[in-house]
Amino acid sequence: MSVFGGILLFAAGIATGSGLIIANRVNVQKETAQLRRENEHLRNSAWQDKLEYATHKAYRQGYREGRLSPASDAERFAEFVEDRNIDFRGQRRRDRCAETNS
Repeated sequence: MSVFGGILLFAAGIATGSGLIIANRVNVQKETAQLRRENEHLRNSAWQDKLEYATHKAYRQGYREGRLSPASDAERFAEFVEDRNIDFRGQRRRDRCAETNS
């Protein structure tokens, strides 16, 4: 085999390998296109849901603050305590005399 034959064989191997790599890449892109579209759709849906939730939350908060705007400080404090389920009742103490008599 001559030098030129070896060079041609080497060039044919490079061309074949490059062709197979390109064909593989095209095939993978074609097969994963649907998954990429679905992923993009889910990403957009999550963003829309987050935006909608934030919008409704801001509206409810603004509505509540606007409704309580003329409220006195006592009414605001009562609303604060009620929202957080705060209990101001003290703990019941046991009567020491009753314990010693028992």
